[in-house]
Order: sequence, then C-alpha cells, then structure tokens
Amino acid sequence: MKKIISVVISLFMVLSLIPFTASAADEIDFTLRISSETDNELTLVLDYDGGTGFSALDIDVSYDRVRLELKSCEKGAGYVAFEKYLNDNDALSICSINQNQNPVKVSMANTIGFKAIDGKKSVITLTFAKVPGTKFAEEDVTLDFTNCQTASFENIAVNFDYDLTAPVQGATEKTEQDATEYPQQTSADNVDEAVDSEIGDSVEGEAQQTPAQSGSEDEPAEKNDTDDGNSKTVIIIAAVAVLVVGAAVIVLFVIKSKKKK
Repeated sequence: MKKIISVVISLFMVLSLIPFTASAADEIDFTLRISSETDNELTLVLDYDGGTGFSALDIDVSYDRVRLELKSCEKGAGYVAFEKYLNDNDALSICSINQNQNPVKVSMANTIGFKAIDGKKSVITLTFAKVPGTKFAEEDVTLDFTNCQTASFENIAVNFDYDLTAPVQGATEKTEQDATEYPQQTSADNVDEAVDSEIGDSVEGEAQQTPAQSGSEDEPAEKNDTDDGNSKTVIIIAAVAVLVVGAAVIVLFVIKSKKKK
C-alpha cells in the first residue's frame, strides 16, 4: 500500500513540472513610431508588427501636457482597411476613442482578430502640436495596454517599443512652410487645416511604403493553435493517468479492508 501511495505522490510531482504555458504563448508586437515631426507639430503612429491578432484591445495613451497638445487621435489606415475587410466578410467591429481626457481612452473589438490588410498595419494615429524647438522623446507619450485578448477571450502578452528614427519616406516634409505659416503657434484651433493635410499625406505614405504581407500573418496563429493542441493533449493524458492510479489505489484499499474483515 505504501508503495502505491509513493507512486501516486511521484506522479503528482512529475505533473507539477510540466510547463502548462499554452495560453501564455499568445503574443503581439506593437511599435509607436514617428510618422512626421516639424518644429511645431508631431504625428505618431501605433503599428501592429505581428503576432496573435487581437479581438479586444484597450489602450490608455498619456502625454505630457506641457510639451504637447493633442489635436487628434484617430483610427490608423491599417485599422480602417481592416474594418472594410470585416464589412466585406460580414464580420463585426467596434472602435471607441475618447480624446477629451488625458490619458486618451482607446477601445477596439472585432470578431476575427486583427490582421494587416495589403500591408497596412497602423492601428491608431496621434497628432500633436508641440513646443517649437523641442524634439519628441519617449517620456512625452506613454501607452498602457490595459487589455488585449483573442476572440476566445484568452489574454495576449503585449510587446511594445518606440521607433524614434527619422520619419519614413513619403511622410510630409513641410517644416519650413509650417514655420512660416504658424510661427510659435501651438494652438489646435489655428492649425486644423494643416493637420488634416499632414495626416492624409502620412497615411498615404504609409500605404505606399509598406509591402503586402498576405499569408505571413496566419503562420504565428497556426503555430499557437498547434502548441495549444499539444498542451491540451498532455493535460488530458495526465488527468487520465491520475484517475487510473487513483482508482487503483481505491480498489486495493477496498480489497485489503475486506481481507482484514
């Protein structure tokens, strides 16, 4: 009897060492990059750089009120293209952006998981008026990903980074013109038309520069599905083994009790 109990304990110890990390294998990569920066204006874009496509995403965007003044926070060209793809395939999408507070509240939800359509991967676009003579730094804008889940409500680990390199080719290059038209100007009311023009140019430049990635985005998801299946199989086998051993212990205990009687 003692040997059987020792075997059961040993089995539980072995099971405790199995790394049940299937759900944690879901990861997603985001990058906040500079789309354009002039002496008095800044446009930032949050890009989806691969990984598990999100079906629910909540972000708090905080910014330095002293150095920056938010002019707009909008859906990126990538998410706009994705919404069109959803509509064409009878899928659903919801997007809510509350930019009347700091931090800005961004909430997105869809039924199939985000993917870059025709290489367009921008999720949100942020445009700021900034203090002339200053340069954007990471501490000026911070993002807190409060929720990121799959369509099956599994949490996705978020990997986030900044890209402070020079703006991509094709973004607006209107530094001298802006300095002439809006000298020392940081008021959102006086540069609305310029912002509209620059956001349009930035989105168009992004669409031209990012190559199509058809088929590449489904591979990580398929790999995660395989890992999930393997892990679930291990869990089922382990559970069956525990039940079998437990049943054997009970049977032996009953037989031994009858012999004593």
